[in-house]
Amino acid sequence: KNVQKCSHIYKKFLPLMGVDPAAFSTRDDFTFELLPSSKTQKQQQRKSKYVCAPYGASGIGMLTDHGKKQHGWEKKDFQSTHNHGRGAVLHRFRDYLMNNVGITSHPVNAKRPHKIAVSILSSTNSLRRKSFKKQIKALQGAFTNDEAIVTAYQLDQLTLEEQIKVADGCSIFITVCGGGAVTAQFLPKGASLILFYGTGITNNRLSRDPAPLDWDLFNNRADIRTHWLPSNVMDDQEAIDELIQLIKHEFDMIHHL
Repeated sequence: KNVQKCSHIYKKFLPLMGVDPAAFSTRDDFTFELLPSSKTQKQQQRKSKYVCAPYGASGIGMLTDHGKKQHGWEKKDFQSTHNHGRGAVLHRFRDYLMNNVGITSHPVNAKRPHKIAVSILSSTNSLRRKSFKKQIKALQGAFTNDEAIVTAYQLDQLTLEEQIKVADGCSIFITVCGGGAVTAQFLPKGASLILFYGTGITNNRLSRDPAPLDWDLFNNRADIRTHWLPSNVMDDQEAIDELIQLIKHEFDMIHHL
C-alpha cells in the first residue's frame, strides 16, 4: 500500500541510486567459492578468515542530510553540525547520481551570459510557495541578455532529467529552502545558491526564530556558495536591491574561477 502511494517518488528517485524501480533492488547475486591454497588444505576442511552470510548490505550512512537532528525548524538543530568536512564526498555523490541517469556533469560557465534559474512554487506549504514575480522582473531589468538569462521553472512540472540539467547548467539558483530545494544538489562546482528561509517552530508552535532548513547540508557543500535570505521581507525594495547586488558579486566571483 505504501509503495503504491509513493510510486511516483520511487520512479523519480530510485534511478539516481542505480535501482530499477521494477525490481526495487540493487542486489547482485553471486557465489563465493573458497579454493584450497595448498595440498594440505585440500585434505582438510576449507576455511576462510572472512565471515560469510547469505545476504549483505552496504552504504554510506553519513549521507543522510542532517543525521539525528531535524531539518532546521528548531534552535537545537543548529547546536551541532553533521556534514562538516564532507563537501568533497557530497560532490562525488552528486556526480554518482548524475552518472546513474546518464547525465554528464559540466563545470559552471564562467563566461557571459550567465544563467539564473529561479525555482517558483516549489512547496505545497503556503508560507514557502513563492512565485518570485517581483524578483524575476527586477533581475530581468537589472541585467541585459548579454549579461544574464533569467528563467523561471516550476520544477515539479519537469522530469527528473530535466531538473538535473537545469541545475547543472546554471550559474545562480534561487529557491525557497525545504524539500523543493533538493534539485540544488545538482549545481556545478563554482555555482551559487540563494535560499530564502522563513520562521521556525518552538514547542510545536510557530515562532519568530529563523528556520534555514537543511542549512547543515547546503552550508557544507564546499564546492558551491550558499546564501540565506529572509523571506518575510523578500518583496521589499531594499531586499530586492540587495539581491541584485549579491548576484553581481557572485558573477564577479564566477569570472575569477
